[in-house]
Amino acid sequence: MRDPDNLRGWFAGFDGPVDYEVRDLRATVGGELAFAHSLNRMSALPAGHDEPFTLWFRSTVCLRRHDGRWLIAHQHQSTPFHMDGTFAAALDLEP
Repeated sequence: MRDPDNLRGWFAGFDGPVDYEVRDLRATVGGELAFAHSLNRMSALPAGHDEPFTLWFRSTVCLRRHDGRWLIAHQHQSTPFHMDGTFAAALDLEP
């Protein structure tokens, strides 16, 4: 479980709401394990900034069933990068 104080601190770093979208969610379940992946978008206005940002990224979650409840066993999020030699994060991509 995440620490609520850490999450409150993270949200305090933004002026206004944080908008979050999960798109193209796909899930596969087999026995006691499940795997899900999606394309996600986050938009927000960082505190002290004049312009909001929008970031698209990939998310993968692996879950396991324990005592009848699905629990996250592993989560990975990644942002695509430019393969032009700079390896800079491709923050301007949209689906």
